[in-house]
Amino acid sequence: MSIGGPAMRLLEAYSWPGNVRELEHTIERAVALERTEMIQPERLPEQVTNYSQTRISSELQLPEEGINLTAHLDQLEKTYVLEALKRTDGNQTNAAELLKMTVRSLRHLLDKHGIRGLTAQMRDERRTGEVTPRRRANDPYPRRREEDVDDSAEDSGQAASAGDRS
Repeated sequence: MSIGGPAMRLLEAYSWPGNVRELEHTIERAVALERTEMIQPERLPEQVTNYSQTRISSELQLPEEGINLTAHLDQLEKTYVLEALKRTDGNQTNAAELLKMTVRSLRHLLDKHGIRGLTAQMRDERRTGEVTPRRRANDPYPRRREEDVDDSAEDSGQAASAGDRS
């Protein structure tokens, strides 16, 4: 088995923060997944295929006075979480998928940044004041709303159910 040219360029461009062990696991994974005799880019992990050192370098400039990296990364993390929630109208499951993480991990970040209540607010803003929540058609115990119940039907329904009990 060999490594195709495009896959090799991606492997060479990646910085390998996990060093040799990460590279070794990536190659083992690609070999296990590849069905041909040449490893293709599609078999490489997403962090390798989406990595671009030149893109990262061009977008980020280290200020002369330095930077509080922890605070900066926290703010960046919060920004991405908020953007994912905006794109998904506050739906945590879809936001977690967009961020390639579990819902539990997303909720941890929401708590960490103090924005967990924002998801409910986003869902509420999405709905207009007159819209009532939808119910499943097969719900055996539907909640009754005023507009669902006709007074005359309710009276006859009570009479019928009273007659059934005797």
